[in-house]
Amino acid sequence: RADLNEIKFAGVLGLFLGLPKVLTAILLAWFLGSIFGVIGIYGFGKKEYQWLPRFPALLSIAGLFVLLFGDNLLTFYHALIR
Repeated sequence: RADLNEIKFAGVLGLFLGLPKVLTAILLAWFLGSIFGVIGIYGFGKKEYQWLPRFPALLSIAGLFVLLFGDNLLTFYHALIR
C-alpha cells in the first residue's frame, strides 16, 4: 500500500514536469526499484534488504533524470514504438 506522501510527491512532480514526463518518471522509478531489488535480493540475501532506497528517493532521482533528459527520452521512446 502506497503512503499518501508518495502520492502527494508524485502529484507535485506532475505539476512541475507535466503528465507525459511524470508518467515517464514513475516508470523509470519503478525500473530503478526493480534493479535495486534484484541486486539486493541476489547480492545480499533476502534478510539484508533494509538498505534499499524508498520509492520517493527513486522518484526524485527519476524526476531529475526526466527533467534533464525527458524530451530526448520521450523522442527515443516514440521512435521505438513506431
